[in-house]
Amino acid sequence: MGAQLVKDKDSILQRYARVLKVLGNPLRLKIVTALMEKRCRVGKLTDCVNEKLPIISQQIAILRKEGLIEGDRDKNSIKYRIKDRFTKNLIQFVLKELNKENDY
Repeated sequence: MGAQLVKDKDSILQRYARVLKVLGNPLRLKIVTALMEKRCRVGKLTDCVNEKLPIISQQIAILRKEGLIEGDRDKNSIKYRIKDRFTKNLIQFVLKELNKENDY
């Protein structure tokens, strides 16, 4: 059953592999984790992940290109949020594991 399921879902598995590769960068993982709590502007993300604006903007572009996040215009700025369901589920798992680590 497992082998057939994998064969039938090849394109989905390729998409998941791309998401995992993109989130393999610690800064991008931090950005997406910060976006789990609420939609954020780039300026707010710089505070959340303690990184400079140009670096955050570069990582945002990569996350947008892969379809993991999207931006909604809010007057003069853009608020970003997680777009991809798989990414949301993955980050929820990561946050749950981080909470377990804090319990040790």
